Amino acid sequence: MSAEAGINLEPIFDQYLRDIRVPQLEYFFKEGAFYFRWGSTVQGFNMPLDVSFGNKKMRIFPIAGSWNSVSSNTKSFEIDPNYYISTLRAF
Repeated sequence: MSAEAGINLEPIFDQYLRDIRVPQLEYFFKEGAFYFRWGSTVQGFNMPLDVSFGNKKMRIFPIAGSWNSVSSNTKSFEIDPNYYISTLRAF
């Protein structure tokens, strides 16, 4: 399955099958950018996430413990409801 998906799925299975914590998307907005990372996850958790900023849909790639960012003209977003995660606005 990992070869077909193009990513290592082992940490995703470890997170949802072997850990009691729900993955948490930590995020904040600053100076026209949306910053994000995974929190409350097993080591190596790297699940991509589909989000929307208004009518602009995109896939982001949070990394556990490391902030990433994308430009954003808005200070709100929506997560595809098919993901089982929680969120935490940081800062």
